[in-house]
Amino acid sequence: MSKFVYCSECGQRLLVRRKALKGYGRIIDIIEPHKCSKEPQELDLTPLDIPTAGEKKEEGKFVQNLNNLPVRGSIGAISTNTLQDRRREEDVKSSAPQRLLDNINSMQNTAPAHNIEEEPE
Repeated sequence: MSKFVYCSECGQRLLVRRKALKGYGRIIDIIEPHKCSKEPQELDLTPLDIPTAGEKKEEGKFVQNLNNLPVRGSIGAISTNTLQDRRREEDVKSSAPQRLLDNINSMQNTAPAHNIEEEPE
């Protein structure tokens, strides 16, 4: 689904493109630059033309700068290498949270209220 915005000065309809920034966990919206006409355009809210993906436009300077951003090792970059269990491998016996394991270990055994081999009444 395409998203459009309108220029506040001339009223021209502008296509919004989404740009993913690799390694930063962000998606930003960008629009193509344009030159405003001298007279404001009439607002036309009839069904819009669906743009085809076959025509690729030249990327602007801002998009080129975004493409050249360093992916790893820079300030603000998101790395999944730090999202892991920090315990030593030989200390890990279960992937369950420690609080849950403590609760299970502290439970006391109970006897059933009646014999489970008998038919219920």
